[in-house]
Order: sequence, then structure tokens, then C-alpha cells
Amino acid sequence: MVKLIGWEIMIMKTKTIVLLLAAACSLLLAVSCTGKNASSQGAKGPGSQGDHKFDMSLIKIKHGEKISLDSPQKFIQVYLLFVYEQTGWMAEIRSLSNKTTTEIFLSNKKAQFYNDFGITQKDFDDYSINHMNEINSFLESNPEYKKAFIESQKYLNQVDVNS
Repeated sequence: MVKLIGWEIMIMKTKTIVLLLAAACSLLLAVSCTGKNASSQGAKGPGSQGDHKFDMSLIKIKHGEKISLDSPQKFIQVYLLFVYEQTGWMAEIRSLSNKTTTEIFLSNKKAQFYNDFGITQKDFDDYSINHMNEINSFLESNPEYKKAFIESQKYLNQVDVNS
């Protein structure tokens, strides 16, 4: 019975990691395919900054503020800011000419985003893996953050569907 519980925990952790990392990556994949559909999206289609539906007032950290990822709250705030920033990147990507240029652009934007906070993408990814239970508990205990997280997922799914 102990092995079953261990496997259940392992499966839950794996699903959460995949959810967090897939959410961050799904928009990047969708973005690389948006070039040919961009003209049909219009200025207010997915990718317009402000098009997201989650509550930005929850985010207390500011760009350029050096942080340490030492709490689930900061992690979720950085995640929400990342999704928000990607909405602006999509508009910029529409003017890029090819997939290689798009990939380089996204790689540079992601690196700069994390660098602005004094962290790396590896720091962010490692925190999600090493503190998965705390992140889940935080979201369950803070419905406003959970709602924002869920809304960001819906937004990413909308972008993926419309690409």
C-alpha cells in the first residue's frame, strides 16, 4: 500500500510540473505558428496586451525588482507576469519573417524577462519542481490567486486554439 501512495504522489507531482511548464511553453509554441494567422486576429485578438482576463492587481513585484523565489506567492506572481508579457511579445512576433527569427526573439525575451528579476528560467523551473506541494497549497488557500492562475491557463488555451 505504501508504494501505491508513493506512486500517487509521484503522479500528482508529475502532473503539476507538466501543467506549470506546459502552460509557460504552450504559448511559446502557439506564438511560433501565429505569423500566418496574425492578420485575421485583429488588434484585440489574442496577443494584445490587456487581452488577458486575470487580475493583475495581485502582482506586487515590479519589473526590475530583484527577487528571490522564496515563496509560492512570488512564484505565481512571476508566472502571471510572464503570461502577461507574452501577450505583448505576440504582437511583436507578427512582424518577424521566419521561424528561426521567432525562436531567437522568444529566447531573448524569456532570458531578459527572468534576468529583470535577478533569476534565470532554470531558477523558475527548479522552484516549480522543488516546491510543487507548497504552490498547490498556496493556490488552494488563496482563491484569488487560484482564479488568476486558472484564467491564465484559459487565456493560454484560447491563444493555442486561435493560432
